[in-house]
Amino acid sequence: MKAPEKIYLSDFTDITEAVFYIKQDNTKETDIEYTRTDAFIEKASEYLEPILTEYAGFYVGADILQHFKNYMKGE
Repeated sequence: MKAPEKIYLSDFTDITEAVFYIKQDNTKETDIEYTRTDAFIEKASEYLEPILTEYAGFYVGADILQHFKNYMKGE
């Protein structure tokens, strides 16, 4: 089973009623959204890769992207 990209936690006053759910259509304005760190890093990398390779060149862009991923992972 693949882990969801986002998980939502309903904001209840009684912790015994707290419910985790994955569907975005069930969200309320008071819900708290959690995003997996690896999903965030991957999505940001997909966005940055074409920009970095175009403006910094293939090798430099790839190096910057790898530094970004390591930084985001805390390495």
